Amino acid sequence: MSGFHVPRGTQLLVNAWSIHRDPDLWENPTKFMPERFESGKGSIEGFKMIPFGVGRRACSGAPLGKRLMGMILGALIQCFEWEKIDGVRN
Repeated sequence: MSGFHVPRGTQLLVNAWSIHRDPDLWENPTKFMPERFESGKGSIEGFKMIPFGVGRRACSGAPLGKRLMGMILGALIQCFEWEKIDGVRN
């Protein structure tokens, strides 16, 4: 790990607060700028953005959100009459 010796069994903690406010990683790190993630690079590239963490401490609502998306899509399909749009109005 970058020249550091980490003994077996050591628990490493990630300081997400510090990473999210690091001026070497972000332009204006304390300014609310959601457009910086539009390219998709901010959340993937080197794990710069870690909003909820990983493992046991990951977002507790993610599994619920994934389940609800299927249910919501199913309800939308059942409740509305869907038609294919081919670009031409009748």
